Amino acid sequence: MHASRRMNADVWTERLGVSSVDAGERTPVIRHTCTIGSTSYVLAQGLGIDHLKTQMVEAIRSGGGFVDFVVFGNRGISVLVSPGTSIVFETAEVDLDDRDTGDVARPFTTIDEWAL
Repeated sequence: MHASRRMNADVWTERLGVSSVDAGERTPVIRHTCTIGSTSYVLAQGLGIDHLKTQMVEAIRSGGGFVDFVVFGNRGISVLVSPGTSIVFETAEVDLDDRDTGDVARPFTTIDEWAL
């Protein structure tokens, strides 16, 4: 991988609390979904959900602001949250997806996304 892309991925990983996932591992993991308004985001495996909740509360308390996080597919998202924004977190146990490492320099899509 190109050095600047690796650095960018490391910055996202460190900033957003995403832990690396062992690509050879096949175990169940907890997957979180965050619905903001009417849009649902499946969060990257290993995303620090407590940190994300804290960021969202801080943004709302300050009158609004952007909150950055990584979603399933290794894509970085920046969402504007403000007072009155409806935010719901859902948790489920799923099988580990080896591709979902939180590395925004290696995004991927699944066939299911095209059906939406």
